[in-house]
Amino acid sequence: MNLDIPNIIDVSATHIERAPVTLALWGIVLLMAIALIWVARKLIPWIDTRTAAAQAHTERMVTTRGKEAQEDLQAHRELATAQMQVVTKEIGAKVESVQATVLDIQRDLLRALAKTSVIFLLFGSLAVGTGSHVIAGEAPGCNKSNCPAPKKCSGGVCTDIAKKPQPHSMSADVIPGWWDSSFSSGFPAERDGTM
Repeated sequence: MNLDIPNIIDVSATHIERAPVTLALWGIVLLMAIALIWVARKLIPWIDTRTAAAQAHTERMVTTRGKEAQEDLQAHRELATAQMQVVTKEIGAKVESVQATVLDIQRDLLRALAKTSVIFLLFGSLAVGTGSHVIAGEAPGCNKSNCPAPKKCSGGVCTDIAKKPQPHSMSADVIPGWWDSSFSSGFPAERDGTM
């Protein structure tokens, strides 16, 4: 390709003389190209610097937040452990208190049981002693002359004809008036009339 520079200059000068607006447009295009190059050379590194600074700041914040979160988690674990130990000690103290109360109740119950057993043994020995005196006082083979009128002789023992034999009531015999004051209406079976 053969470039004829004087010819290009002559053509351009002729064109500029005929249309002066073209020169102004080429000047504007040239100024825009220079401005774009300047912006590209100055603004792009500034944007890169700002982006790198923002990224470093974000990394520092994330790292700091991560460390703070780990420290908070560790502090929370230590607090929870301390609270659990306090609660465990309180529960242990309450359990020991309940155990002491249960032991006291068991002792009281054993004392009451021992007293009741002694009373029942005394009443039982009294009843057996009274029964043995009655049986010892009877003749071995009872007859109609030994048994009073409303009773009959059955198996060597005098029994009531009209009623079934009643078990011996120790409380009314031993403590007079006790039955009337404690059980004025009687047992449920006696109140209902089923006995």
